[in-house]
Amino acid sequence: MVEEIILRGIVFRITEERLGTWLALAISALLFALLHLASPNVTLVSAIVAGLEGGVLLSAAYVLTSRLWLPVGIHFAWDFSQDALFNANGLMQANLIGPSLLSGGESGIEESILALLLCLMISAYLLLLARQRGHIVQPSWSAARQRDPP
Repeated sequence: MVEEIILRGIVFRITEERLGTWLALAISALLFALLHLASPNVTLVSAIVAGLEGGVLLSAAYVLTSRLWLPVGIHFAWDFSQDALFNANGLMQANLIGPSLLSGGESGIEESILALLLCLMISAYLLLLARQRGHIVQPSWSAARQRDPP
């Protein structure tokens, strides 16, 4: 909850007001990746994947709704499923076998290409909806400062 309040409710919102939605999304993904460098057993690849999956998806949810409830809910569901359900001590103990590109390797399914593609497709859909609703903010220096027309 605190991470979403800081990253989306403060940093993303202020960055989007100045730099526009697209640059704010890139900065959000970068910050999310940098924050996940502090996670145990992290690699550069897993941090980049976390930035792309979480940073873009959660910010896209915020762009669509202009509220924190959706990114907080998605983030909670993601962390809960990773930690309480599929962790080594979780309710379900899956042993994924196969190429790490598909299984995520030791980091788990969240580092797989499948999870990355799914998160990016959902992000694209949320951003498409946001654009249709006129929620994409142009940079402050842009001649078309107002929101994109639907």
